[in-house]
Amino acid sequence: LTPSKTEVCRATCTVAVAAGTQVQLLADTPSRWGAFSGACTATEPQCSFTAATVSAVTARFDADPRERLTLLFPEAQVLSVDFDAAGNLVVGTSAFVTKLSRQGTELWKRSGGGQARVGAADAVFVRSGAALTKLSPAGAMLWTVTTVEGGCGVTPNLMARTWATMPDGGVAIQGPTSLVVRNGDGTPRFTKAPIGPACRGALTVGSDNRIYTGVENVNADPTDLLVFEGDGTAAPTLESAAPQYHLALAARNGRVAIGSSGHSYVSTRTLTARGPDADLTDPDFVDNGIALDDDGDVVSAYALSEDTSFFAAGVVLRRFSPTFSERWNLTKPVSTDPISLDPMGVTAVDLAMDDSSRDLLIGGRYYSPTFDGGWLQIFAEP
Repeated sequence: LTPSKTEVCRATCTVAVAAGTQVQLLADTPSRWGAFSGACTATEPQCSFTAATVSAVTARFDADPRERLTLLFPEAQVLSVDFDAAGNLVVGTSAFVTKLSRQGTELWKRSGGGQARVGAADAVFVRSGAALTKLSPAGAMLWTVTTVEGGCGVTPNLMARTWATMPDGGVAIQGPTSLVVRNGDGTPRFTKAPIGPACRGALTVGSDNRIYTGVENVNADPTDLLVFEGDGTAAPTLESAAPQYHLALAARNGRVAIGSSGHSYVSTRTLTARGPDADLTDPDFVDNGIALDDDGDVVSAYALSEDTSFFAAGVVLRRFSPTFSERWNLTKPVSTDPISLDPMGVTAVDLAMDDSSRDLLIGGRYYSPTFDGGWLQIFAEP
């Protein structure tokens, strides 16, 4: 960066300037900044120096703790992330849907964006507007149907999933006023309407095919969970399952994990009993997600900033044991562009856990002075 020209370098590059020119360097990364060395030395991500006849500067970028893979998508925003049974990544973006190997190699890619979820037998379901599409594991089109559009809730909650695939091959969708379930061939299975008093915009399906969806409690503030079996039979409602709204849900082996307002607040439940919980008294921000593994570990993700003018909100990941002792945490903070004073960093919109490795996949948008596009990272378990 110089007063008269701007160059963006994503790997190794050469910039021609006259000797004696004052050069300003700005580094940014969705991982962790290291340091500048060579003709310009600094531990901060900004550095200025006077160019000599030949000047060489090295910028070092470091990995986050547990970081296994980082990918950037300059052409699109990431809308969803998921793992298939083999541990490959299925990514839905604003422009395309793609399957990638665990090392980031593209296996297939289809134009046309949307949220993508892996279903039974590794089929891929894509939601875009009012369309629900099913793809084969290899990305071939199988069918498309028109279904309910949109989600619901008091406040849009980016990481709180509003639809889910089912172990028996179906798809459950929480619409604005009803719960809609379709079979694996796209035909309707059942509709439960109205959902109310008002839905909270979060839905999950457990490994037992049981559907959980958040609705407003009659006392308005707490949130109930309506529960249905895969055939539409109603199970007992879990009343006041969460203290507030902005809900995120995950379910496995008859157990449901809940994240709600405060978003450091997480808890677990079964149909008959409350489990332990954790309230870390962190700020009350609205973008949160949650994941649950077979051993009962819970992963909670929430945003650092809810200022809607921000392109980047940062994210905190926390992993808890079944008794809610904290195993580890990782914070990806929001920083500020020193020139424009705009926020820079990541906004997470989806969270997934690999069933076999228990690694975490998180993705969304990465914004900086040199980049505005999609981002995802895998964080490994030890």
